Amino acid sequence: MFEYALFGYVKGAYTGGRESGDHGLLLENVGRVVFLDEIGEANDIIQAKLLAYLDDYHVRPRGWQGDPFYCPTLVVAATNRDLDDMVEKKQFRADLLMRFTDRETIPTLRERVDSFPFILDCLLQNNAINPGWGKKGESCVKEIGNEALEALKKYEFPGNFRELENILRTVCREVLKDGRDYICRSDLPICKCDE
Repeated sequence: MFEYALFGYVKGAYTGGRESGDHGLLLENVGRVVFLDEIGEANDIIQAKLLAYLDDYHVRPRGWQGDPFYCPTLVVAATNRDLDDMVEKKQFRADLLMRFTDRETIPTLRERVDSFPFILDCLLQNNAINPGWGKKGESCVKEIGNEALEALKKYEFPGNFRELENILRTVCREVLKDGRDYICRSDLPICKCDE
């Protein structure tokens, strides 16, 4: 399914596909950025097709009989796996890894405790996490108390950034139900076991 979502398919290319077919992410985002999360989970077929695409930026949707389409995009990928180790174990293609020329290792939340005020501020400006943010006349969470901030700094976050997002999403909704625009330590589910 990932192959079809990325490279597209024509009408009737496979059972269960859309009646009209699908252009795929690459064709729909010509000249833009395509983000591939968890690239370390890609199977051999996807890796090979992605490698071919990154060589010449041509896409041939499944079932298309004509010439391939030229559709350059900037492909950004992420994974929580050690791709260098996977290459050594022959689980990830070395030639595909080399196509990703700018590689960054982002430290875990535990390693970025000093950045928490900035990270939390950015998250609170995300409407998907903090409903009402940026919407005129709607309530939203505007601040996090010092005790809540300290509790978040001490927490281990085994789920890393996604766990922080989920905690804030849940807490923001609960706080807004209570008619408040700030988060207290007692609002955090990670602190419930301390009480």
